[in-house]
Amino acid sequence: MTKRLIKLLKEPSTYAGFAVLLSGMGIYGLSEDAWTQLFSGVAMIFGFLAMVVLDPGDKDDD
Repeated sequence: MTKRLIKLLKEPSTYAGFAVLLSGMGIYGLSEDAWTQLFSGVAMIFGFLAMVVLDPGDKDDD
């Protein structure tokens, strides 16, 4: 289970999935303004991670 989780965390699509999952959590008592700020920050972090994490099978050219 741990190996699968680590493998999934290496895929950029996992971060996109986290962003979608978190967007659905707005129903848990956060105000609209607080949710907008939180989601914007999380989306920025996951977007950055999706850019820097290599897809499985890709080789680093550096």
